[in-house]
Amino acid sequence: MMNGFKEVEPSFEDCLLMLSKKLVDSSSTVNIDSLLDAFTALVGDCDFHSSQRNKNIETFLKRYGSSVDEINKMRMRASHFTLIKVIGRGAFGEVQLVRHKRTNKVYAMKLLNKFEMIKRADSAFFWEERDIMAYADPMWIVKLHYAFQDLKYLYMVMEYMPGGDLVNLMANYDVPEKWAKFYTAEVVLGLDAIHSMGYIHRDVKPDNMLISASGHVKLADFGTCVKMDSDGLVRCSTAVGTPDYISPEVLRSQGSEGVYGRECDWWSVGVFIYEMLVGETPFYATSLVATYSKIMNHQSTLTFPDDVSISDAAKDIICKFLSNRNVRLGRQGVAEIKSHTFFVNDEWDWNTIQNTRPPVVPDLTGDDDTRNFDNIEKEGLPQESFQLPRAFAGNQLPFIGFTYSREFSPMACLAVSQQTLADAKSDLQRLSMQNEQYASELGLVQETKKLADACLQQVNADSSSIELDCLKLEKELAAVRLELKETSRKLEQELENRKQLEVMLINVRSEYDNLQNAERKTKSEHAIDMDRQISELNERIRLQCDSEEKLRTLFNELQESYNNQDLALRELRIKYDVLTSHCDEAQENLKSVQAQLDAERAQSTQQSQLLLSTKERNDALQIKLDYLREKYTKLTDENQTLTEKKHNLEKEYSITELELKNLRDKYEQEVQNYQNSLNSSQIGNEQCKSESTFVSELEKKLRDEETLRHSLQQQLNDVERQRKVLSLDCDHFSDQIQQLGMEGENLKSKIQELTGQLEVEADKRIRLQGELGTAMGTITTLKNREANLERVCRRWTLFFCYFCIANCHFIIIMCFFFVCRKFPF
Repeated sequence: MMNGFKEVEPSFEDCLLMLSKKLVDSSSTVNIDSLLDAFTALVGDCDFHSSQRNKNIETFLKRYGSSVDEINKMRMRASHFTLIKVIGRGAFGEVQLVRHKRTNKVYAMKLLNKFEMIKRADSAFFWEERDIMAYADPMWIVKLHYAFQDLKYLYMVMEYMPGGDLVNLMANYDVPEKWAKFYTAEVVLGLDAIHSMGYIHRDVKPDNMLISASGHVKLADFGTCVKMDSDGLVRCSTAVGTPDYISPEVLRSQGSEGVYGRECDWWSVGVFIYEMLVGETPFYATSLVATYSKIMNHQSTLTFPDDVSISDAAKDIICKFLSNRNVRLGRQGVAEIKSHTFFVNDEWDWNTIQNTRPPVVPDLTGDDDTRNFDNIEKEGLPQESFQLPRAFAGNQLPFIGFTYSREFSPMACLAVSQQTLADAKSDLQRLSMQNEQYASELGLVQETKKLADACLQQVNADSSSIELDCLKLEKELAAVRLELKETSRKLEQELENRKQLEVMLINVRSEYDNLQNAERKTKSEHAIDMDRQISELNERIRLQCDSEEKLRTLFNELQESYNNQDLALRELRIKYDVLTSHCDEAQENLKSVQAQLDAERAQSTQQSQLLLSTKERNDALQIKLDYLREKYTKLTDENQTLTEKKHNLEKEYSITELELKNLRDKYEQEVQNYQNSLNSSQIGNEQCKSESTFVSELEKKLRDEETLRHSLQQQLNDVERQRKVLSLDCDHFSDQIQQLGMEGENLKSKIQELTGQLEVEADKRIRLQGELGTAMGTITTLKNREANLERVCRRWTLFFCYFCIANCHFIIIMCFFFVCRKFPF
């Protein structure tokens, strides 16, 4: 209960209606394309090797992986376009001239590398570029037709501007003031369209002003745009823009939080007008420090050359644009810019400029003419992409919702279907109301016809009574005539009554004539009126019958159309049921195949254990490679940070150098004044002391500034030295990464070679096991034979021993006998 009233919840039908509107609204964050992006991104981020150890993620991928593949095949992708030529290249990708294969239309397609953009600090810049081109006024802003993505790139398909940019036009023509008025007016209208959406461009320059086939100018390249706060201001600590066109307040924001508004774009417009009329930017210098110095001292450095004819109105608008932000032209709104006398002319105004013929209309040979663009050397797109993560990284999540299309998207189909259904319902209701109205009018017509028939019958009845009266009068006339004849015969007898009878006869005749004329006149007027009414009623009845016949025909056609749509809907439902059954069958087949795959995987796991030692070494090298890559990425980021720090220090150094120069000039002026005061005798001692004190303070401040400048220079040198060291480390680690990559490839080839060798060794082992069995049998046989031989040998050995012993006894006896005979006692 709130204030005595109960909050009424929306009905279920209202909730469904609101939800369906969000799903088909291209500007909604939960439209169908955004949901499909989220689904695709989630599957892509979960699909890496180590995540499949998680059962929930593996189940999710099994369930939706194939569906996401089918979705990607059915959505718009780069293969739907044919490359004609590369017309631009930047830090994050390139711009290609392409032709759509189905519609045969020519577009400019911008490719942005996701990995390179994620490394950038303000990586969300592509959202501003997409939203501005998609929803801004296409009369002054390059229109975005489609936006889609894959795992590596973002794609923005834009209208092709074959006239090139204004840099090319200023290089080919000397721009008169009449042309400058026209192009400046169109740029003002384009910036007003961006500002009305709540954005600031921050990089307005001729390079970002493109010329259409009709010669009109449109703004492009909105990567530097930023959304304004509710107070119409931007708070930023980084100077964004091109040096020659950057405003002083944006330049001061470098290194500290700066606050500025849409007036920074009008400063760039002033630089643009000056460049068109003079031929170069107003603060051009040979060095970046000198350019920034001129911008900061714009009140004294802005000059106009004497050899160029520039009107007073042009000088006035340039000076009002190139002024301090608190008094700059356009700060109070675009109306004060439009009212400036510079734009006064006899050919166009702010409402008719779009229909006016531009000063230069491109001469084109076809819709794919690229003569107004520089030739870009063919280079491969950067192949660096997201590394294979070891855990969930969410690399695709920042790009969810980027897809956009007003024609080729599910939203367009649903919106058209809903609109068609709503139109059919409204037409049916309108026809039903018309039918009821025609029925009521038909009832009125029928009632009117009945009244007319009754009136006609009454007229006929009155006509019959009038005819009877006429007959009666004729009879009376005949009687009077007879009486007149009789009176005539009696005339001679009644001479005295003759005059009376004649007078009576004349009166009777006159009365009769009057009565007859009155009756005839009454009868004629009444009959004519009735005939006219009858004719009008017949005409209305005829028209009503024709309308009723047309209504019946239209109703029959609508009924036939409704029946055809209902039949088509039934056929679609039947097809949907068939597809659902096929899908169920495919799911069953997938389950059976998955079971077979699990069995094969288990068998493969048993076989793969033979390669664990080599794979462990490979994993160790992979871990080392990942570590070196992370260290290389970190060093690259540190190198980029140091480069930015160096850039910031250069800017601070230039600003400090400028302030030091001003202080030196002021110091020299004060010293000169002091010397003049010493030479004159009109100044007292106290004033001399105060002047001396002031000069001492200035000298001290000058020394402090010199110290600060030397300190900044030392920091700049240290940063440069660190950057060079990091650059060398990056090169060293890059070489190590390449070497480890080569070692990894060598290990992969060795693993494959070892796998083949293992298979060969397994076959050899099986063959050797068979040979080993045969050899074991042979060995057993040989062992038995050896035992038998050992037994035989032992027998022969004993026999030989016995034989030797017996022979020894005989020899001893013979020797003894010989000795006895040789040496007798």
